[in-house]
Amino acid sequence: MNFIQIFKKHLEKAPYFLILIPLFLIIHIEQEYQYLIPYSFVYSEIIQLLLAPLIIFSISYFLLRDNKKAALYAAIILIIFYFFCDIKDWLHTEHPGLLISTYTFLLPVVAIILLSAYLGIKKSKGSSANVFLFMNCIFFLFIVSDIIPLITAGSTKKNDLGDHSKELYKTYIPCKDCIKPDIYYLIADAFTSSEVLQNEFNYDNRLLDSFFKKNGFFLIPHSKSNYNLTPFSIASCFNLNYLAGLDYSKDFYIKEYLPGVSSVYSSELIPILKKEGYQIINHSTFNINGHPASIKPFDIYDIYSLYQRHNIFKKINTDIGWLIKQTLNIHVPYQDDPEYVKQKDIHFEKTFNALLRTSISPSEQPRFIYGHLVLPHLPSAFDSLGNRIKPASNSSTKKSPKERYIEVAILTRKKLMQIIRSIILNSKRPALIIVQGDHGFRFPDKEKQELEFANLSAMYFYNKDYRLLHDSLSNVNTFRIVLNTFFKKNYPLLKDTSYYLQYK
Repeated sequence: MNFIQIFKKHLEKAPYFLILIPLFLIIHIEQEYQYLIPYSFVYSEIIQLLLAPLIIFSISYFLLRDNKKAALYAAIILIIFYFFCDIKDWLHTEHPGLLISTYTFLLPVVAIILLSAYLGIKKSKGSSANVFLFMNCIFFLFIVSDIIPLITAGSTKKNDLGDHSKELYKTYIPCKDCIKPDIYYLIADAFTSSEVLQNEFNYDNRLLDSFFKKNGFFLIPHSKSNYNLTPFSIASCFNLNYLAGLDYSKDFYIKEYLPGVSSVYSSELIPILKKEGYQIINHSTFNINGHPASIKPFDIYDIYSLYQRHNIFKKINTDIGWLIKQTLNIHVPYQDDPEYVKQKDIHFEKTFNALLRTSISPSEQPRFIYGHLVLPHLPSAFDSLGNRIKPASNSSTKKSPKERYIEVAILTRKKLMQIIRSIILNSKRPALIIVQGDHGFRFPDKEKQELEFANLSAMYFYNKDYRLLHDSLSNVNTFRIVLNTFFKKNYPLLKDTSYYLQYK
């Protein structure tokens, strides 16, 4: 008997497919999101998916008392357990509103399949060799078909939506006789403009505007972001250009979000400033090439859901858990994921404290300090005084998103003013302070989509040379103006344009 025959016999007897199925799933997700997944956020979900075969095989063996029958039944359960989400989401997309796309139809179908498979396998008398061979081979081939493109891709460049050639950086010549000021770039996530606060929220933001003017800032009252989603807004600003690789026609799910994160990582501004001799201090939510975030990031984009959806129980809970509890008369008030909110608020506090520490720390080297406060973007458990509030017990006492936004915006405003005062008071060298919202408030009404671009924007230049600034400047031109004004460059300003990305 030759090696192939021996190997074939082995595949006919051993249920390797029980581990090949979850391995295929995990490798396939990586193949779909090449180089985009930070695994520190998802290892717990991966471990749970890998443990599922052991648990399900144990249950199957308890029911069937036969190893081979238990392995076959476990394989059927696993395929449903892992891939039910894909069938459900496909039906929902392709046949919205039809009965076949609902849980009312699908869950009974799953139950019938499992019961029929159990009865059929229990009564079966035939050999399982061919089924074992087929299952082992097919999932092995699936894995190989995903590994090959992973190996051949071999580059993260395809995830960079900016200029792959990095021509701006490569041709950049540093200024030898320029004063090198500290540059503070302070982002307040989703902080809208004073005009929108007044017109849409009936809130007067005069206190912050007056603070800026009193301290010599140039206020940009009609500023707009270039994109309405954070990664793309920051990436375009840090690449000093619009993102040529971005497809605006798509709906933006996690898969479309993550290249924006990669585009921040690979952006051109940071290496340009390093050419100018700058120390880079990154107090943000993004890792930047050679300069990881100083504060441990949290899963801001819910990357764990890429794996969690492949657990049928978690998929059902995410989609209709609220309905099940309602049907069972279990009263659980709606609230945002408390762990997510907690981690987000902790990140806000840590960023604020890190920026204060940096502002009082002397440095002989010029510094670029990127601070990204994750508020007033909701959700948050803070009130306007920085106290954590409990979720409302019922809908009648729950505040609207607009009311909560104003509370969190007031808190963020206070923190920004504290940081700016500390910078001005403690700076030992000339300083630039740029304060912006990466985008504005997200309105549920489609007719107000344009308002999502309206953002806070104010700039302090130590030399008060504001000639290139105007009252409707957009974020993408920010660092073109900085390089032109302080490093003797002559970059043309881009047309101020905003691109709406349809997020899901």
